Parts: sequence; structure tokens; C-alpha cells
Amino acid sequence: MIYKKEVLPEKYIRFEILHSTDFDNLFEKRIKSRGLFYYTNGNVKNFTFKNNIYYADVKGSKVYRVKVKIDNNSLKEISCTCPYHNDINKYCKHIYALLLAVKMQNERKDIIICIKNHINNILSSVKEMNNIIEKNKDTLYPYEIEWFKKRIINYKEKIKSFKKEYEKLKDFELFKLVRELNYSLNMLYDDLNELDTRLENNKKELENEKQKDKSHIDTFTYTFDDSKLFDAIDDKLSDIDLKTLYQVKEKLNESNDDTELIDKAIVNRKKKDKQIRKQEKEENRLTFGQILLGTFLGLSSGKKNKVDKQTDYLMPWEKEKVNKGNYDVWNFEEEELEDDDYYNDDLD
Repeated sequence: MIYKKEVLPEKYIRFEILHSTDFDNLFEKRIKSRGLFYYTNGNVKNFTFKNNIYYADVKGSKVYRVKVKIDNNSLKEISCTCPYHNDINKYCKHIYALLLAVKMQNERKDIIICIKNHINNILSSVKEMNNIIEKNKDTLYPYEIEWFKKRIINYKEKIKSFKKEYEKLKDFELFKLVRELNYSLNMLYDDLNELDTRLENNKKELENEKQKDKSHIDTFTYTFDDSKLFDAIDDKLSDIDLKTLYQVKEKLNESNDDTELIDKAIVNRKKKDKQIRKQEKEENRLTFGQILLGTFLGLSSGKKNKVDKQTDYLMPWEKEKVNKGNYDVWNFEEEELEDDDYYNDDLD
């Protein structure tokens, strides 16, 4: 919902329009200026009205009795006890001051109605703002709720200050009050529009976050259910040599990190090594014909056959170390690995 600002009548904004009469063309400029001064200065006293005839005492150098009759928006009769009216020009400043009082008597009624409407609109709008906040606490951020709540308190305080006996105020005080109320009401409408905008934006953000979360959950679920991903990780880790894997495990233990993946990689690596040794054993196994041929040609000695037999299951790098005398064959004895090795904490 969009709250449109309320525009005051121009006469409530420009005093020169309000402080004029329908008969200004009858008065000289200097006379109107002095008559306005008398009126705004409170020099019009004992204002009365009867049968379209208005009476008042206007204080100048002396107090003069003034009377005007207005019928069908026409000036029918005027009188003033001042010398200027009687001797020089009947349209004197005292009559102009009374005409302003006559006009403002009617204008005050409209201004007071306008003030009452503004106060009621502010009160209802403040209540509406509070209801919107309460209904959308889950959508607004805490700092936004706090800010709008403070605004509500400020508007309530202003209304308290406005709710004095404004009907007894002077004209210029009424003008000031109606403009202040109009300004406050429009500020309140701006706040309501801002609240509405923030709610819309926050709802969009929440919806976007839900979509992101849903997309993330869907992707994660798909990946999690795909066991090939973890098999691929295990396979890559088990490609690393045992020495490096044990070093990595040692570092993880020092930092108290989880070693589950490394433990599993060590088991898988040992299995791979066993398979490789078996494969090499198969490749190095001589056929019966080859053995006969080797014996015939004298290509194999008892000692060499004995060594080969002892080392035929070793990895090439293991054989090399045995041949150089760095290790005995028993250092590389083949160990049978069980499936439960993965769960053994003493794999190293």
C-alpha cells in the first residue's frame, strides 16, 4: 500500500493569501498593511455578530467603534468613528482590520476541522504501523523493529503536545499548528511507505535464501548419495606411498585431527601393494620349459635360485635393498590383511 501525502490548501501555507479579504481592491496598499498589523497584533476587541452585521472596537491612537454589513458576499454598509473614515476616505485601516476578523472567524472553523482530521489520521496511522510491525516481526530485522518503534513513540509524544486547547489559539498559532501537524502526518506516511518497502525487500531476501538453501540441500543430497565420490577420494589417497601416508597420519595425530580417511588409505595402499607383489610374482614365475632351459644353459645357480625364491614376492625396491645387504628378507615379510584392518587404530 502506498500512502500519499496530504497537501494543505495554499492559504494555510501562504499567510498573505489567508490574510486578505474579498474587498481588498477597495483599500489602499498602505491602509491594508496597517489594518493587517492591527488585526494580527490583537487590536480588534469585542467582536460581535448579528443579522449579517459585525461589530468591534479597534484600538489605534484611540479606540474606535467599527461596523460592517456583508450580504451575499457584498459589502453593504460600513462605519467607523475615526476621522479618516469620516473626513478623508471611508475605507480606513480600522474597517480593514474588522473585515480580516470577519473572514478569519469563518476560516478558523475550517482550520480547526483540518487540525482535528490531522490528529485523527496520525493516531490511526500510528496504530496501523504498530500492527504491521507486530504481524511481521519474523520478516523485519531487530534493528528495523527498534527504529520504527522509536518513531511510533515520537509521534505519540507529538500528539500529546498538540492536544492542548487549540481552539483558543490565535490565528497565527493555528496556522503554525496545522502546518506542524501536516508535516508530521506526511512524515508518518513516509515511514509507513518505508516500512512497506523494507517488508517487501526482506520477503524477497528470505525467499532467495530459501531457494539457495533448497538448491544447496538438493546438491548435497545428490552428492552424498553418490558413493562413487567417496570411493574416488579413497582411491586417490591410496595411490600415495605408505611412507607419505604414515607421515600425514603422524601430522594429523599431532594436531588431534581425524585420521579416518588416512587410515583407510593406508589399508587400501597395503592391499594394492599386496596385489602388485602377487602380480609381479606371477610375472616372475618361470614356466617348466624355461626352468629346464635355464638348467641346461647353466643360467641359474643354487644360490641365485635360493635368493630369488626368498625374494620373488618382494617389490623391486625391496629386492634392491636386500641385494645391497641393507635389509633381510624377513623385514619385508608379506602380511595377510583382513577387512577389519580399516577399523584398527594401530595400523601403523
